[in-house]
Amino acid sequence: MPHNGHATEDAAFEDAARTALATVFARPRHEWELDERTLLDTLACIAHAHQEPLTVRESRLRGLPRTLVLNGAVDGVGVRDAAFVNAAFAHGQDFDDTQLSTTAHVSSVVWAALLAAAPPEADGARLAEASAAGRRFLRMLSPFVVPRHLRAGWHATGTTASLAAVVALGVLLSDEATTWRAVGIAGSLIGGLRANNMTSLKALHAGRAAENAVWAVDLARQPGWAGTPSVAALGRGMGFADTGRLLLDAREDADVLAKKYPTCSGTHPAIELALAERDRLAAADAIELTVPPLVAEETTNAWPDSLPQARMGLAFTVALALAAGQVDDVALRTGLGDRAVRSVFDRIAVRIGPGEPEPARYEPWARIESARVGREQGLVAPTDADIRRKWQAAGDRPAPTPLKSMATLGQALGELPC
Repeated sequence: MPHNGHATEDAAFEDAARTALATVFARPRHEWELDERTLLDTLACIAHAHQEPLTVRESRLRGLPRTLVLNGAVDGVGVRDAAFVNAAFAHGQDFDDTQLSTTAHVSSVVWAALLAAAPPEADGARLAEASAAGRRFLRMLSPFVVPRHLRAGWHATGTTASLAAVVALGVLLSDEATTWRAVGIAGSLIGGLRANNMTSLKALHAGRAAENAVWAVDLARQPGWAGTPSVAALGRGMGFADTGRLLLDAREDADVLAKKYPTCSGTHPAIELALAERDRLAAADAIELTVPPLVAEETTNAWPDSLPQARMGLAFTVALALAAGQVDDVALRTGLGDRAVRSVFDRIAVRIGPGEPEPARYEPWARIESARVGREQGLVAPTDADIRRKWQAAGDRPAPTPLKSMATLGQALGELPC
């Protein structure tokens, strides 16, 4: 019995997490189209960010080879190191997909851990089932995450995505008891402050999330492990809502948003509007941009002093879209010193629109108004063709082996280019 007066809320999260875990083990399933899409998107993001300097440096310090994706057994390296580097590259340009129900970059962390830790003989069906389990587990728990966990100061990718990866790895092992122990262990390992999302630490949060998931599962499997780690205390310490309710385990492909731009997903509706209305907005004397509260909290309105801050810049990315006509990694880098972008930026005023005090879901939208324009826009999901183009744009590489055709992970990794 807890001695701190938190028995009720402790039980709420712990019971929900136990039910969610039991559900994914009792009813395993593939979500083939979504699993294929999230894997290809993750690989594309790794390829795009494979020269990001901090992760390159970390990879060298850990003595890792410079291959596109690392697997502990295939590459003869530490699994935790492999998971870290896979995920840090995947999130390196903030180009990886977002689970809207939690705001976490679940796919990059889950796939990074699976690709690092799965045995080379694992086939595509096993990997797809494990990936889906991690995603399903976290979505069921999302009412505990948004918005309380975020407003408690945590970056959901560094925290909750790690729990999803623990579950994915546990399903790969077919061991529910060990997985539950690992979820509790992860509570003492995970972290990542939301306040640091506008620095290079953001990508490292993802790296540590994948690494910590591998570590938690490894510890949970050790014969010498003693004691029962507290999932209840995990819920309280992470600021999960004490009145959350478990979502039904329904498939919802739209909950995973692939990205068209290497920026915070909260900026995407405004970017879409700016590009669509560019001719009418470019010469406007004043532009008013309105977004919901959670988007305002996730982004910044200041002129960015760094590339990570530019990726989170609401007014900056709109100004870039209007001045340059595109928002990609090259434009983001050059836009920081572009006077034309700054000129447009100075004419943009950001407002916070109406929204629930505690919204149950992260749903970015934007409204742009000027003397000639008044228009609102929600998220626009990329098509499968867009994601294939994202992969192709990262270099002249053959398409990865589809999960349905993947006889073994080892063979598929061997066919990937370095």
